[in-house]
Amino acid sequence: MLKRANIFSVSEDNSAILIDGVINSRSLEDFKRLVAKQPDINKLIFIQCHGSIYDSINLLLGTLIHKNKFNTEIIANGDVVSGGADRF
Repeated sequence: MLKRANIFSVSEDNSAILIDGVINSRSLEDFKRLVAKQPDINKLIFIQCHGSIYDSINLLLGTLIHKNKFNTEIIANGDVVSGGADRF
């Protein structure tokens, strides 16, 4: 099974950034690029976030999310554990 490097995508209605995967070495830069392309989005929806393999990136990502006052949501059958829960 292949792991996706970019864990972020935009919802079909362009109202939220979706998070699905493990926070990795590219996550911070991927998130910054996506936010720059979609500056009106201020909502994150967690689908599956099974932690982080880079704690320093996880901390910087969390700081950026907090600084930009993103609202967060977990889908009904979502799963957020370990470092992924640091977003809350």
